[in-house]
Amino acid sequence: MTEQNDNKGKNTTIPTKGPGGKWFIIAAIVIIGIIVFKDSRVDINWQNDYDKALTMAKAENKPLYIAFVSEQEEFANDCKRIDETYRDLAITKLIANKFIAVKLDAQKHPELIKQFGLEKYPIAVVYVPDKSFATVEGFVVASEIGGRISNALKKARKEPENQ
Repeated sequence: MTEQNDNKGKNTTIPTKGPGGKWFIIAAIVIIGIIVFKDSRVDINWQNDYDKALTMAKAENKPLYIAFVSEQEEFANDCKRIDETYRDLAITKLIANKFIAVKLDAQKHPELIKQFGLEKYPIAVVYVPDKSFATVEGFVVASEIGGRISNALKKARKEPENQ
């Protein structure tokens, strides 16, 4: 008794031996890695012009996330450390997807400091144009800042905050 071969003697498996097989597997792994990595990495598109960012926010119907930093000695350390928080993937995605983000040197924008009543840095202002604003004050680690940003957005939109 002989077995029937539906493939008429053709090898239908992916070759894993020989030079062609190894390159196929390596190429497949690289391509999958690129696709996965590309989809998981998002960058915050920080603006450095408040007026331009405000115009963008109104046009896209998004709130502003205004990160005020300072190089004054008493605030400089925390202002540098907040950049670590902004590099966290979950925080990056939150800010990039929900806001028009702008990062400003507090000393160069005294009119905004006065408008929002700010005194210490780093501080972020979540501003819903033509409505209201709320702040996220001081250096906050990534594991805590997401909830604080979400609550500030609800407050700026005048929605009930999470408890």
